[in-house]
Amino acid sequence: MRTLPKSTKVPPLAGAPTLRLVLDSQSFVPYYEQIASHIRALIKDERLVQGQTFYSEGEVARMLAISKMPVRQAFQKLRSEGLLVIARGKRPLVGSGKLPWNFQELRGFREAVIAGSASAGRGGGPGVEAERR
Repeated sequence: MRTLPKSTKVPPLAGAPTLRLVLDSQSFVPYYEQIASHIRALIKDERLVQGQTFYSEGEVARMLAISKMPVRQAFQKLRSEGLLVIARGKRPLVGSGKLPWNFQELRGFREAVIAGSASAGRGGGPGVEAERR
């Protein structure tokens, strides 16, 4: 079990709970999975609420005395689940767990495919120049 050495203590973040995160170095579960599941549990137990500011990757890494890479992987996993909202240069925010679908992008892709196949039939699609040579 890894715990935070007293010399590398990170000051508590205003409004964020103490993580009390402990990594099991004897476990076959990777560190990033352990971190992600712990943060997921905090959100599920409503100790972290939507819109609340969370610790940065560097702060969590210092708390655990590990490199940033497993923390970054955990944050990206939580981001893909919609549980963390990460913007460059800002602290992560706790998300809702729901990922919004941007139907305009989907429609735009569909229209691009239709437009591409329609123009290919008229001789104006991509790669037409190569075929004419």
